[in-house]
Amino acid sequence: MKTRTIILIAVLAGLPIAELLYSRKNSSASLANALRYDLSVEDLQEIAELYLAMDNYSEQALIDALCEYGWCGKEKAKLAVSTMDVDWQENADFEVASYLSVAPVSKEELRKYLELDQFTEEQIDKALDFADLYMKDSEELV
Repeated sequence: MKTRTIILIAVLAGLPIAELLYSRKNSSASLANALRYDLSVEDLQEIAELYLAMDNYSEQALIDALCEYGWCGKEKAKLAVSTMDVDWQENADFEVASYLSVAPVSKEELRKYLELDQFTEEQIDKALDFADLYMKDSEELV
C-alpha cells in the first residue's frame, strides 16, 4: 500500500501518524524516529482539508493539530495552513452554531469556548454577532 494512502486512512481513522508509522515499522525504531516523517506542504494541506471536513478549526488550532499528531514541525504547518484558501470566520460562525444547537449558551461562555478553540478576537467578535442572528432565526422557527 502506498504511503500516501496509508496516511489518508490514518487521518480518517483518527490515528496519529507517529503511532501509525511506529506500528508499521514494527521494529525497535523509536517513536522519535517516526515523528521525523517528512511530508510536502501539499500533502499537509490535503491532511488539513480532511481535518477541516471533520470540524470547524481555527487557523491556529489546525496548525497545532498538524504538529500534535506528528505530521510536521510548527513552521511547515504554518506554511501549509497559511497558504490554504479557508474562510476562518465561517469556521468560527459554524462553531458558534454547533455550540448553540446543543444547548443555550451565554455570550460569555461562547467567547471562552472560541478562545479555547484559538479563534482571533476579531473572529470571536463577529461570531458573537452571528450568534445573535442565529438565535433570532431559531426563535422565529419555533
